[in-house]
Amino acid sequence: MDLNTLLKPFEERYQRIKELSDDDRKRLHLMLGDVEESVGIEHLVDSLAEKTSMAGDGVLRCYVGFEPSGKAHIGWKVLSLQLKRMLKADANVLIFLADWHAWVNDKFGGNMEDIQQTAVYMEETFRALLDYPEEGDGPGQLRFYWASQ
Repeated sequence: MDLNTLLKPFEERYQRIKELSDDDRKRLHLMLGDVEESVGIEHLVDSLAEKTSMAGDGVLRCYVGFEPSGKAHIGWKVLSLQLKRMLKADANVLIFLADWHAWVNDKFGGNMEDIQQTAVYMEETFRALLDYPEEGDGPGQLRFYWASQ
């Protein structure tokens, strides 16, 4: 299926998509093409069209957050498929490790050492699931941030 056909359902609601370059239309499709629900599409389209971002540096950013609370499961793989698409679309991906939240919610009996050990395990697992992308603050890079930092 061609890109125009894939973006048509979005174009009906967000007319500005038609203004995007072919490269930005491809980026948009990578970010939205396989998701069921998205919030902030209009902002995303505007950012692509205007080459802007919330930080003012033109780098689009997304994040997902987890309480470190257990072993990897199939849901991590499913999520990693979308995160890989975001990285390929040159978004900066932040994985927020909510160790403090896990402690407050009494994960691992409130043992912060066990929670943080699990957070390290999560970092290692997501790096592997995402094929070890470059890490940093730039486009197409991965970052980890802990609540306790």
